Amino acid sequence: MSFLEQLNRPALTLSTPGPKRARKVASLRAKEEMLDAILNVVARYYRTDSRAMLTLKRGPKDVRWARMVAMTLMSELGGVSTLDVARYFGRLNYTCVYCARDTVEELVSVYATLQEDLRILTVAVKMAVCRS
Repeated sequence: MSFLEQLNRPALTLSTPGPKRARKVASLRAKEEMLDAILNVVARYYRTDSRAMLTLKRGPKDVRWARMVAMTLMSELGGVSTLDVARYFGRLNYTCVYCARDTVEELVSVYATLQEDLRILTVAVKMAVCRS
């Protein structure tokens, strides 16, 4: 169950949702759209399936690398917390996002081609977010 579905569950009280809840739902929808845009940009760049990036815990190397890059970009450019990024990927704990960020930063510092990939993806994500 995604974090938006959890938020839209009926409350235990019988009162109708107020304006605060409506603003929170709208804010979460906007965040989820931004995370979707980042995921789609990374999936297109690495030619992987975005659904595979969300469902597989390990999987092939290319899917794992794309997932780690997506988590890194989401936490840096998405404007959401690491816990929200982890929940977006179906994880319960935010430490997987920190691990992905550390792995990407370590490999980018060693390999110049990965640094160029990350720069290209950063520009592409910023352009995709500006369009939406």
